[in-house]
Amino acid sequence: MFEASAEALIEELDEANAEVARAQRRFLREIKRAGEIEIWRHAGARDLAHWLSMRYGISSWKAHRWIGAAGALDHLPQVDGAFTDGTLSLDKTVELARFATVDDEGELVRWSANVSSAAVRRRADPSVRPNPDDVEANERARSLSWWCSTTASAWDSRASYSRRKAPSS
Repeated sequence: MFEASAEALIEELDEANAEVARAQRRFLREIKRAGEIEIWRHAGARDLAHWLSMRYGISSWKAHRWIGAAGALDHLPQVDGAFTDGTLSLDKTVELARFATVDDEGELVRWSANVSSAAVRRRADPSVRPNPDDVEANERARSLSWWCSTTASAWDSRASYSRRKAPSS
């Protein structure tokens, strides 16, 4: 008796989880739309992440992750499908969206379905971390100059920042 009721409960939980995942996917689509129309501009927010943080009481870190996933899922159909059917959680999905490509997403979906979301994050972090040589070159390329005119009573300044593009892998 207990086994049968436990199986029925597990089915209900799985169905509820899939419903939640579909709602979360819809929410991410709407986040993407909100970014496209810059909905945050008239709400006193700095950007979309700030607006999401204010509106929904989430951290800036989480808002940035959701925005990134919202844009990436359109290009990752297998990740999108596994998320929408409840196979992958929102946490795993936002991490996969940071580094998965169309070429490796199938393998990554299969792998991530069997590991913790922390494991997915640990795999994502080095994939998106900037190359230390690029960071150092960017720092060296920055400059700030200032001067005072002898004919005017004002200071003038010029700043430049040249960001070196990370090499494609």
